[in-house]
Amino acid sequence: MISPRASAFALLAAANLLWSGNWILGRALRETFDPVALNFWRWLVALAILAPFALRETIAKRAVIRRHAGLLAFLALAGVTVFQSLVYLGLETTTAINAVLINASAPAFIVVCSWIVDPTMAPVFASIRHSNRTPFAVAAGSTPCSVSRITEASSKVCMSRRSFPELMRDTSNRSAINCA
Repeated sequence: MISPRASAFALLAAANLLWSGNWILGRALRETFDPVALNFWRWLVALAILAPFALRETIAKRAVIRRHAGLLAFLALAGVTVFQSLVYLGLETTTAINAVLINASAPAFIVVCSWIVDPTMAPVFASIRHSNRTPFAVAAGSTPCSVSRITEASSKVCMSRRSFPELMRDTSNRSAINCA
């Protein structure tokens, strides 16, 4: 029998594998489906798969769902409809790996934006349990993105024999370093 800890790690790995598959399929199907249509069909299939597992609990919690209907509708619009449609729209012009790497930088952006929006929250972030590990976790999640982008840009600089700032200033060459 598998230990609960091993099961947790296996499920986390499976979630990441399935989520990365979404980016790859989104890129592969960019010419077949409109971004909004692809988003619709993705969520319709997810609903059909998850409904048998979630329907009983959803009915049991209908009072809570009704009480928070406005918030749930906003989150569904922002997170499901808009975000994923924009992801599929972006995948029409960039590679799946670039999209995944940009998405991997989200933890760092969330922390930075939180401090920008409310600087008084800095002590709260510092008091989070295992706070001495938190900066490393954010950095580890964001580092592949940074390293990949810097490496890619550096290789373009070497191949074009132009400086990195020149490439960034020249809008005609922005596609050369995949800044889409």
